[in-house]
Order: sequence, then C-alpha cells, then structure tokens
Amino acid sequence: MRERAGQIAKEPEVKQSNSNSRVRMTERLQSMDTPVDRTLYLQRTAGNQAVQRLIRSGTLQAKLRIGQPGDVYEQEADRVADAVMRMPEVQRQVDSQDEEEETLQSKPLANQITPLVQVQRQEEPEEEELQAKATSEHISEANPNLESHIHSLKGGGQPLSENDRAFFESRFGHDFSQVRVHTDGKAAKSAREVNAKAYTLGKDVVFGAGQYAPRTSEGKRLLAHELTHVVQQSGDGHTMRRGIIDKLKEAAERTAEEIAKYKLGKLANEPIGPPSGFTGYTRCGPTFCQPFTSKRVAAAKLIWARPLILAGIAKKVNTRVVPLWAAYLWGGSPPKNLTADFGKDFTASPTTTNTTKFLVGELRKDIEVNQTALMGGAATVTIDFTPRLPAALAAIDNPAASIPPQMNFNIPVDIAGNVAGGIGKDQTSFPIGAKPSPFNDSREAVIKATLTRNADGSLTVAPAIKYTVKDTIDLCPGDCGTSAEQVATVPLSRFEATGLSGDVPLIVKFDAPASELTPFLIKPIAPPMPVVGTVKASILNIRSTPSTSSSIAGGYPKGTKIAVICRTTGTLVDGNDTWFKTDKGFVSARYITLSGAATPISC
Repeated sequence: MRERAGQIAKEPEVKQSNSNSRVRMTERLQSMDTPVDRTLYLQRTAGNQAVQRLIRSGTLQAKLRIGQPGDVYEQEADRVADAVMRMPEVQRQVDSQDEEEETLQSKPLANQITPLVQVQRQEEPEEEELQAKATSEHISEANPNLESHIHSLKGGGQPLSENDRAFFESRFGHDFSQVRVHTDGKAAKSAREVNAKAYTLGKDVVFGAGQYAPRTSEGKRLLAHELTHVVQQSGDGHTMRRGIIDKLKEAAERTAEEIAKYKLGKLANEPIGPPSGFTGYTRCGPTFCQPFTSKRVAAAKLIWARPLILAGIAKKVNTRVVPLWAAYLWGGSPPKNLTADFGKDFTASPTTTNTTKFLVGELRKDIEVNQTALMGGAATVTIDFTPRLPAALAAIDNPAASIPPQMNFNIPVDIAGNVAGGIGKDQTSFPIGAKPSPFNDSREAVIKATLTRNADGSLTVAPAIKYTVKDTIDLCPGDCGTSAEQVATVPLSRFEATGLSGDVPLIVKFDAPASELTPFLIKPIAPPMPVVGTVKASILNIRSTPSTSSSIAGGYPKGTKIAVICRTTGTLVDGNDTWFKTDKGFVSARYITLSGAATPISC
C-alpha cells in the first residue's frame, strides 16, 4: 500500500486531487476479497454506466474476474494447470525413478501445487499498473468495446480437438464437449482489450493472437488454466473448486498407486540370496519368503518401501492397524494383548460369524441327541459344552480343514483379516525374521449353553461362546494371500527373510456376535414305538435286573405278546447276553421272538 500511494503521489500537482481519489479507491479495492465486492464498490462510488450495463447483461462476473493478480480463482486455476501438466504417464515416471526409490512420494496433490494468477497476463514491468486497471476510470474506457466483443462471441468458436478433450477430460474428470475455443481476429482484439493472453466466459475460451498452441507445453498449460475457469463457472464456485481439486487428487493417487505397484513388483523379483529353506505355495512365486542378496542394500530399500507400504495399508485397510505393521517393519515386538483395541473388530468379522454358525450347529446336534441325559430331570441347567465338542474345536483350529470350520481370517479388507489371517502351526519349528514369535497360531473357544425345559417338553437353548485367538503379524512362514495382496506381501516377506522385519505376536479375546447367539428350540424326543415280541419258553422269568441271579418278579407264559421297551446286555443265557426291558422288568432275549424287522432301542 505504501509503495503504491507513494508512486501516485509523484504525479504533477494539477492532478493531486484526482490522485488522492485514485489512491483511496485503489486501496479500498485491494482490501476487498472477491470480484463481486469490487464490482459493487465501483458501482456505488462511480455510478459507471458501463458497469451497470454489464450487470444487466449477465456478463459482468466473467469480465471482472480478469482483473486482480492474487485473485483466489486465478491462483486456483494456475495450481490446477500445474497439477495437470505434472501428472505423469505411469511407465515413463517409474522408468525415470528406477534408481531413485527414495524420491517416490504419494503426497496429496493439493499440497504440491503452486499459485499463479487467474488470467494469463502479458509480462508487465509494474505490477501496480496491472492492479490499477480495476479503477472506475479504466473500466469506463474499456467496457464499451469489451461488451461488444463479448456479445460477438456467442455461437462462434470451435470445439476442442478429440486429442485435447481426451487429454484434459481424463485429468480433470470433467466433460468439455461444450467448450468453444475462439482464436479469430475478434477474439484477439478482445483479449488485447483486457491485456490478457486468454480469458474465459462460461464455456467460451478466448485466446489472444498466437496464444492458442495446445501442441506446445506452454500452450497446453495455458489451456489447462482456462479450462479450470470453465469448471469454476459451470456451477457453484466453492463446490466446483473442491470438486476439481478432489478429482485431480484422486487421479494423482491412482498414478501414485500404479507407481507403488511397479516399485514393489521390482522388489519382489530381485535376485535371491541364500535360500531360507521355506517352501510356500506355488501361487506365491519363487521369491516369497526368500532373502535379498544383501542385507545392507535391502535395508536401504526398506527406507523408502516402509512408508509406501504403511500408507497402502492405511488406505486399503484401516489406519488403526498401521502401528502393528510399523512394529513388524521395524524388527518385531514382544507379544501384544490386543483385546481392548481390536476385540470388537474380531467379534464383527465375517470369519467369526461363520465359525459361530458352525459351533452353534454342533451344539444343537449334541443337545438333540442327548437332551434327556443333559437335563437329568431339572427344569433349567447351564452346561459347559467345551469338553463335549472336541472334534468341533479341533476343526476350527486346523489349518488343513475347509473354511469354515477352520477359523481363517482370510478377508483382505477386514481388520481381523489384516491382523490375524490364517493359522500357522510352524512358527516355533521354523523361526525366521528379526524376532520370531514364541508361539504358534491357535483358535480356541469356550462353549456354554443354558437349557430350559418348556411345558410342551421342548428345550429352549441360550448359547454363549467366547474365543481366544493367538496369531502373529508376519509372513514367513505363511501364506502370500490373494493376487492383489501379493503386491505387498511378497516384497514384505523378503524383508522378513533377510532379517530386517520381525514378528508381532498377538492375543485377542472376544465374544461371538450376538446375532448368532439367539436362543433356539429343541423339539422333545418322541417316545419310541414299542417292539412286540412273543414268548417261546413255557414260562419266561421276569427279573429285576438283566441277570439270572437277580430276583424273580413274575413270569410270562408261552405265547404271551409283550412290548419291548429297550434292549441291554446281561448274563449269558444259552450263549445269548441280550436282555429286553418290559413294563414289568427284564427278560432274556433268548426266549423272545420279535415281530418284523424292528429292533428295540438301547436302554
């Protein structure tokens, strides 16, 4: 402000009054944030007829955005233009960085862009003169011609070429099919009126003489700048500005991701040092869990790979797991109890849901068969079924079992899947890495249920299951995961096999999901149909127990039809140790002929 006021004060004395007025107006204009504010001020103070005409015609906003260096719209347009021109072809960029891995960045695009001005002005020696063109005096001189030129643009111009549209639309993420480019004499004259290389009005982009050169780097950059204004003026300013930056950031992130994949792929395929002795799945490739040739060189590569991998984990999985993988990449840690931090994530995992479905199904089978013995005449009992279901518990902890019942957290984007994964039973027998785990992976469950006898004889079963998972954040020995995961897991495994990365053992205790523990009904066992037998002895003794030495409670005459309740074993009678129970006691099966093919149930 002081330099500007001083400069104007040096004009001849006869203009002192006008100079003071211009100084005050210029200072006031410079203090305003937006073109609209400056316009309204000019209208109020100068009552300029040209300003009023442009307001009525609807062309004023585009006209006044031509003005101020430092205008936020101009700065944004230059930032975006810079970003567009910097966006690389993936293969070309990664080739140029083969020996400079440390320079690889995935910094957000908005943090890398640099400010310029909205309209690409011709080089001028005095910035103050450019700023002064916003005074009412200059608008009075320029607006009549500019207004005429602006009206003459309508319906003219030419569309962007197919190549230019393809280039800019893919980077902006915006449709430029309606853009009209003006390069004729009228366009050049209007650009000269505003002292600009180019300017934009809605979807019309106007170029000065010789300025439209999209085949050159500078010409393409100028076009990118003006197309930013097209986007700005196509809708709400703030929304569109955020949208274009977001789209460019997304494009830049996609590019960075492709570069990262390329660099990590190179790591995965680098020569192998002394073999680790581990033989993994064929689908993991020959370098999985195999060391690099040099620990020193690998350590240098880990410097740039570490932040790259952690950023990918944060994006693809969750930032909460990053500290665990950071500990792995920094050499490992002692066992960690993650119950408080990740217990709920394990409860919510689809893997836990599937495992719980399996265990509840096994629980149901046991109760259906043994309900009478389990209840023992009680109305309600709570039973620990854990020792009753050893086969089911072995299945969830078996890495060779199908999934389910194997409790394999194999969903890549699942937090539990990222932390735990599959079941490794060779951690202690095959130690590898900077800090091997002190225990093997395991999956344990405690299964309890409360059984209540209902009036109709059925049972209501309320199950309760708690899990304990022991696992290790590591890759060797282990599984490389899906093809998408192998982009990171194979190079990571090589750092571990080289002795740079180390295991992060973990323990998590958590409940089964409540949605899978809803009470269920068990129908009562229907009483068996009695089997009918015919007595073939003259008199068949009825004993109090299935033994010939027990007391006699009576006898059945030959030919008597009796209902056999169940069968058991007892003392031999003529080489037959089977006994039948009737409503009166026990009789030897040696002297009973059963009707049909029915067999009595066991007592």
